[in-house]
Amino acid sequence: MGQGLLALNIKSYIRPFFQMQQPNQRRKSVDDRGRDVILIEDDEIDRISDLPTNVLDIIFKDVPFNELARTSVLSKKWRFFWTTHPTIILDGDFFEDISNNAGLVEYDFNNIIDKILLQHLGPIDKFVLDVSTIDIYEWDLDHWLLYVTKKGVKELTLDNSNQDPYTLPLCIFDCSSTFTFLSISNCMFKPPNPNKVFSNLLELHLKFINFLATHDIDAPLLTTLTFTSCNRIHFLLFFAPKVENLTIDDSHELQVSFFENFPNVKLLHILISHNLEEDYADGSFITWSKLLALCPNLTGLCFSNCCVRLLGLEIIPKMFNPEPSQLEHVRLGLEFFDIDLVSGALSLIRSSPKLRVLQIQALPNSSGQDIEDVLMYLNEPSCVNQPLEMLQYVELAEFEGTQSELIFLNLMLWKCPSLSQMIIRPSNEVDEADKWKFFAQVLQSHRASPTVQILLLP
Repeated sequence: MGQGLLALNIKSYIRPFFQMQQPNQRRKSVDDRGRDVILIEDDEIDRISDLPTNVLDIIFKDVPFNELARTSVLSKKWRFFWTTHPTIILDGDFFEDISNNAGLVEYDFNNIIDKILLQHLGPIDKFVLDVSTIDIYEWDLDHWLLYVTKKGVKELTLDNSNQDPYTLPLCIFDCSSTFTFLSISNCMFKPPNPNKVFSNLLELHLKFINFLATHDIDAPLLTTLTFTSCNRIHFLLFFAPKVENLTIDDSHELQVSFFENFPNVKLLHILISHNLEEDYADGSFITWSKLLALCPNLTGLCFSNCCVRLLGLEIIPKMFNPEPSQLEHVRLGLEFFDIDLVSGALSLIRSSPKLRVLQIQALPNSSGQDIEDVLMYLNEPSCVNQPLEMLQYVELAEFEGTQSELIFLNLMLWKCPSLSQMIIRPSNEVDEADKWKFFAQVLQSHRASPTVQILLLP
């Protein structure tokens, strides 16, 4: 092979396949974007080119198209590799490279994408298209998506952020049974009929989508579901009994009935920002008790402060029934001035016999509540009246140095015999002297675990 430039970000995969006869000939360099590259010399044995095609496809599966196209200069064997590779990734880096390439500036993005697709031979398994930074016409998007669906695409990512909402074409729904992965941003979801079957779909990620009507989604194999900044997600009625990872990030009009669709969810992440909290002033949000009853298999929870507040709109029991018997990891946003938030969090902690990891982000007193109620509650002998046997890691981030935070950490040290590490991360608003004063008070606390490390970190 003549000297060529292997400008690929997959060196860890490729290096083992090249064997140097004279090691001192292997040279490194950098390309025009400052990335490390490998220079391959004349007498270097090429082992990667003789690998089976299916192995090469796996190695290059996540390589952006601009990087993939560079393989064509390696040798005659590689000249047309990109035309049969079943993955086409046209992401932000791809379009940035085109914009910075003087030889391609004269072509518009539409023509370039047309040429790439028309020269591609064979099936397309994965197609990534990020049009968030370029100007295109909807009919171009229509025929590109029609083309890749006819090629049997299984993994589709379409990022239409920063543009006008795009109505997904019918071809997306006509071939719904072939998809295993879908990630759609800023699109209009209008299937031709209200009942849609995605029989092989494993992951679904939806972002900036406004649902306007009721849709039944049958996805029997779906395991991961993510909503980001979506509206009216209660319109979606899922049959997805295998969903284990559910993320709802700033997506509103979330109702109790929505969780009935996911009885086997294990990892649940809900982020509700302050400006969306008023949408649930009528009490339509789910409560702690209902959530734990509908999702009995939870192993991990991550809730924002506003979410914790809405979950606590009930009479908080000392112990939840049913208890979250499988819960191992909890991450909460928490105002240590709010008695409802603190009591709800501690009820969850007390009720979780397998809890191993507890991470809390402290928030400032935005509601102006009196801290005295929280201090009285935390100082009650019955606040935590049994050991938290399994808890091994506690982290308090953004601490303000308040008395309620100190008492809470004292309780964790006192009641956790298996605790191995406690991490304290101060807020930037706390001055240096107060940080160390607070830390010294924590170090003086009684400890149930003789081996616990207490660390103050940035």
